[in-house]
Amino acid sequence: MSGTVQPNITFNEIPANWQVPGSKVEIRPSYQQVGILAMPARCLIIAQMTPSGTAIPLTVYPNITTASAARALGGPGSIVDGMVAAHLATNQTVPLDIICVVDGSGSAKAVWTLTFAGPATGNGTPPMNIAGQRVTIGTIAGDIASVAATEWAAAMNALPTLPLVATVTGAVVTATAKNAGLAANDIQFVQNPADGDVMPAGLTINVVQTVQGATNPDTTAALALVPTRWYTDVGIAWQDTTNVAELAAECERRYNAMVRLDMRGHVPFTGTQGQQLTKAAAANARFIYSSPLTAPQSPPWAIVGSVMGAVAQALINDPSRQLNQIALPGMLGPVPANVPTEAQQEMLLTGGCSVFNVAHNGTMSIKRYYSTYLTNAQGIADPGWTGDIMIAAVATAIRYDWQTYVYLLYPNMKQAPDGSLAAAANTNVLTARILKGSWAARMMVYAKNAWVVDEVNQAKRSMFMINANDPNRMDQQLFYTRIGNNIVDAGVLSFNVGGE
Repeated sequence: MSGTVQPNITFNEIPANWQVPGSKVEIRPSYQQVGILAMPARCLIIAQMTPSGTAIPLTVYPNITTASAARALGGPGSIVDGMVAAHLATNQTVPLDIICVVDGSGSAKAVWTLTFAGPATGNGTPPMNIAGQRVTIGTIAGDIASVAATEWAAAMNALPTLPLVATVTGAVVTATAKNAGLAANDIQFVQNPADGDVMPAGLTINVVQTVQGATNPDTTAALALVPTRWYTDVGIAWQDTTNVAELAAECERRYNAMVRLDMRGHVPFTGTQGQQLTKAAAANARFIYSSPLTAPQSPPWAIVGSVMGAVAQALINDPSRQLNQIALPGMLGPVPANVPTEAQQEMLLTGGCSVFNVAHNGTMSIKRYYSTYLTNAQGIADPGWTGDIMIAAVATAIRYDWQTYVYLLYPNMKQAPDGSLAAAANTNVLTARILKGSWAARMMVYAKNAWVVDEVNQAKRSMFMINANDPNRMDQQLFYTRIGNNIVDAGVLSFNVGGE
């Protein structure tokens, strides 16, 4: 008689003591060889509306699929309008929700004056990019300054998506931001923005900001609306320390093992390079990613919306692949004088700031998208989480896939020690060895998808054991090595001196 134990087959639907003759067969899927389990992706934009918007403030509006829908909710030219339009130009497959908020209490709107001087002594079309949108008028020789100013105000107001309202008095156009707060201070007025642009002879426009926007809204109430909703990416229009810290804290809460609603936060950082580095150091957050730019022609909030859309789509396709050269359609970066050199980009990266490719005509793409995290709570440099967004993205993808896989494969198993008679005799009993085998198999799937390397050794290192004090708990120590990316090529080009 053999000592091998023949395991019992466990049934879920057929009673164990069924006596009526006939064939009964349960149908259920086997997940042993399933590929990567698709992780859901969903984005959220939190931004300001204007009084013309139809949205109820602090209400979640799900599944925004058109820019016109967001424009109606937030109001034409509102910050939420600009963010959503930019986002949808980049990404129309990842679901998007929005939360509209009103301007902050006691806030002030930014104001600029455009002072025209003339008359024009030649014909032409005075060109200017305002908040990334091209504004021109037709000018003929002899037009006096007040005529040009009146036409210019009309041209601005004819663009409903412009985040400014124009009024005119004599030869002066006053442009007032539609939303109050600090964000509008980054609106740029760029004269002669394209190659070949020239102001008609005799006509000049002097642009001066006369009132600084002040006091942003607070994200606390908006974030409190969605404590248990799944969002992979959240973008906000503000970069003040308070709002960034609130978003960072929510991302940290969600990443905790007891919550597992992993979320990335996207914010703008503007100002000089030194100011951008200061903001990154103040954030120092594992899951906060910034778009540091000096005077970008497109509004920083629109760039954040565009970047978030590009990132969400790219990482759901492949969480381990670098984001270099992913285009940001319609976004205009800084003029050439404000684009950082490679040496300056190196300083930004080592300081927890992302960097972007900006062409001579202002068109943008991502170069490297970095976490702002640099040091741990003790102020010690922490290389574990410092660097590219793929670090967290791969961890999230593996955690989601592994836990979902285990739930599908072993939904209601018993648990027993390795080598026990119970485990040998019953297919509904899980052991540490069985689960480790499943992890090893899963590591092969991750390796085939080019998420990890050294999969065999890391699977062997991983440990599984029934908790000594709780027979219902399986403790796990999982190891993996994330795949690298071909980001830097370094070589030596040698040439022969003399001879053939």
